[in-house]
Amino acid sequence: AVMIRGGIDHRVMGCDLFTLARGGIHAACGERATLTSGGLVVENNRVYDFSRIDRAYTPAVWLDGVGARIAHNRFHDSPHQAMRIEGNDHSIVFNEVFNVVYESDDQAGLDMWGDPSYRGNEINYNFWHHIASPLERHGQAGIRLDDAICGVRMYGNVFYQSAGGIFGAIQIHGGKENVIDNNLFIDCASAISYSPWGPDRWKESLGSEHFQQRTTGRVDITAPPYSERYPELARLTENADQNLVLRNLAVGCEAFAIRESGANLYADNVQLAADPGFRDAGRMDFRLDDDNPVFTLGGFRSIPFDLMGVYADAWRASAPDDLGKTSAP
Repeated sequence: AVMIRGGIDHRVMGCDLFTLARGGIHAACGERATLTSGGLVVENNRVYDFSRIDRAYTPAVWLDGVGARIAHNRFHDSPHQAMRIEGNDHSIVFNEVFNVVYESDDQAGLDMWGDPSYRGNEINYNFWHHIASPLERHGQAGIRLDDAICGVRMYGNVFYQSAGGIFGAIQIHGGKENVIDNNLFIDCASAISYSPWGPDRWKESLGSEHFQQRTTGRVDITAPPYSERYPELARLTENADQNLVLRNLAVGCEAFAIRESGANLYADNVQLAADPGFRDAGRMDFRLDDDNPVFTLGGFRSIPFDLMGVYADAWRASAPDDLGKTSAP
């Protein structure tokens, strides 16, 4: 529906994009070689019933470049991904994503793939729910970091019934230095899943033609601005599969983490079998009162659940039919 190539400070705001043969918004803004932000903002949009003809890799948002903000959107009803994110220093925040990847395997609501130079990306305060498919050879996740995606920070997300097959709500395939902090997982087969590579495969993959084309063939990670902005790139061959997992809360999940390699670092996570006192779990209101005892069990802190998704605004194309959370069909 919307194609953006180049330029700075574009805004896609308050739009309703629906009944689409392909995807919603495809944008590439900013300069990766210099890490110059494109200033793109995609905010308060509804993109739904997309990928009707081309049913794979036509997401609600396909993003490349540097420094975009994807915020307060509602993406739903698609057989494949809701977001595909490439590039650096993007902020994915306060979105609601549901009823996607229902015809797909080895996929997720948000997918990143194949380039360890994609750094500085943050996926915070999003609500992922009802993400699954009968195709379970691999699985479906809320967030999938595939093939050596590193350095992504995931903070304050809420995942409800967003893990299918052998995937957790967050699936990490071969990546390291990702941070999973203060997220809430509810009724997921597992909160987190890994497909660890080990040091030998990690080093072999970094030296492969594929990675040379996708990293040093496009940007120089050994020189400024990359070496200064992301100093951890100098240690790219070290600490394979090591991610940081802390202060998360899992409720009603069969497992907290599966296929653990032993390399990951954990602190102050809590797993509970029963509802700890959500405002109204039956209506997907997963707020917790400030005096809830769950806040004394580990390091988990309050999440601003009521801010996730679209909001009423004079610039919206139409008034949202439900400013609260929307159940999947």
